[in-house]
Amino acid sequence: MRKRGLLEKITDAQTESWLDALGDGRQQKDFDDAASEFLDPGRNQVRQMHDDELAELLARNPHDKLGQLAASEMRSRESWRGPGKWSLIIAGLALLVSVAAFFRTI
Repeated sequence: MRKRGLLEKITDAQTESWLDALGDGRQQKDFDDAASEFLDPGRNQVRQMHDDELAELLARNPHDKLGQLAASEMRSRESWRGPGKWSLIIAGLALLVSVAAFFRTI
């Protein structure tokens, strides 16, 4: 059995809150909270999602704010998984070797 991801938990909470708010009207605050979370998601929520959840979110909503945040986070993760990370590491090591060589010649 697959573990539920953050995207599924958010979707379930929003749906349950909307249904509760529409059912009896007493839980207007819960509905407002879920609606504000849905309409104004934060970057921290997107950062906590797994890659497959980000891809699903981007496929569902490619042009809204949450879709754009998902696309941005995916690009950020991909850039550090590629050659950029290793280039930065090699440049740092080269700097350390050059500083050590400089102080050794003094």
